[in-house]
Amino acid sequence: MGEIRYTEVTDDSSHHYIIPVDRIKDWNEWYYSEDAELGHLPDYARSIDGGTLTFTNPKIGDRNVD
Repeated sequence: MGEIRYTEVTDDSSHHYIIPVDRIKDWNEWYYSEDAELGHLPDYARSIDGGTLTFTNPKIGDRNVD
């Protein structure tokens, strides 16, 4: 299957989260749902507010960031 890639997303309140890249469609559907309005975060999203996001081998799309 391979390595899971993550991406950063934000909500209307400027909170930041990481989600698996393959869940972007799910995030977009959630974003406009009643669950989002009620503040029910999807189980695949992890808040990164108040923390430091660290990583190795960063990429933008398929390109490595050097």
